[in-house]
Parts: sequence; structure tokens; C-alpha cells
Amino acid sequence: MKAGIVQNIKHIEISVCYETEKREGRPGKPISVSRSVTSDGKEIYKDKMSPMMYVSSKDPLRNLERFLLGFEKAESSKDIGPNGRKRISLFQKIRRQLFGE
Repeated sequence: MKAGIVQNIKHIEISVCYETEKREGRPGKPISVSRSVTSDGKEIYKDKMSPMMYVSSKDPLRNLERFLLGFEKAESSKDIGPNGRKRISLFQKIRRQLFGE
């Protein structure tokens, strides 16, 4: 028997969209921030919040965004793990959608 290679590739996309006031000639004041997570084209998570709530947010998506933009450095593996009950439920929800657990 020949050993075959099995590849399982997941495409994960995180979108952050800012809704602003309509102003002529200059950028408007932010009204809301909405985020969505899609896996292989299927939306698995979506939320919407005020700009102030978004800036002060400490959830895993916000932490990942801040890390990718270079605002925070990873100090240890604890940065990718859940920290609190609310975060655990978000990670579990995404993991179940991705891996069917």
C-alpha cells in the first residue's frame, strides 16, 4: 500500500468594519464597529459594538488584531489561551465550527 498525503486546509478570515457619520470633505466620526469571522466562506461569528467598547475590548479577536498590528508583543503562550469564561465560550464556539467538535 502506498501512503498518501491528506491535506485539510481551512481558510479563516476576520473582518473589522467601521461605520462613520456622513460628512462632506473629511472623515466622519466613528459610530460603530462590526466584526465577523468566516471559515471557508461560512460566517461563524459576528458582533457589533460602539467605538469606545471596541477600544477597551480585551477579547481574543481584539488581542489578535493588536498583536498583528504590532501594538502588543506575545510574552508567552498564555496570550493565545483563554483568559476568563467569556473568552472560553468564544474559542469553543469558533473551534466547534472549524473542527466539528
